[in-house]
Amino acid sequence: MNLIARSMVLSVAALCAASAQATGAARLGNAYYEDFFQNGRCNAGTCVYYSSSPTPTDAYLRIRHIGCRLSIGSTISIVGVTIQIRDFAPDSPNSQVLKELSVGIPQPIIAANTSYYPIDSDTLLLAGAGRYVLLDVQTSSTATVPATGCGITGDLVPPQ
Repeated sequence: MNLIARSMVLSVAALCAASAQATGAARLGNAYYEDFFQNGRCNAGTCVYYSSSPTPTDAYLRIRHIGCRLSIGSTISIVGVTIQIRDFAPDSPNSQVLKELSVGIPQPIIAANTSYYPIDSDTLLLAGAGRYVLLDVQTSSTATVPATGCGITGDLVPPQ
C-alpha cells in the first residue's frame, strides 16, 4: 500500500472513530450521513426524538435507514411511529411538519414487564437542506417511551 493510500485509510478510520463518539450529525463528504438523536421529549402519549442540528445547508439528505430501540411497560403498546421532516427545530413554536412517513412497528419483545420495540427499517425519504428530522412515537396511553440508540443514516445529494 503506497503512502497516499495508507494516509487516506487512516484519515477515514480517524473520522469514523471520532464521529462514533460525537453527538449530533456526522458526514463523510457527500457520500455518507448519520445522525443520532440525542434529544427527546414526551407529552400525553407522544414522544419525539431528534437531533439538535439541522441537515446540512449545502445538500439534500436522502434518508435510507432508521433505527431505534424503544421500551415501555408491557401493558401499554406503541400504536404509531413516523419519521418527520420539519422546517424549524422541534421545540420552536413555528415548527411545522413538511413531510411525514409511517415506520413499521415490529412485534414487541416482552421481558420483565417491559415491551421492547426494535425499530430497524429501510426507507427512502428526501429532506431539504437545513431541515430537522425527528422520530414521532404514539402510545396507547399517556405513558412516556424511553428510547435509546435512535438515529438515521443516508447520503447527501447536491442540489441541482
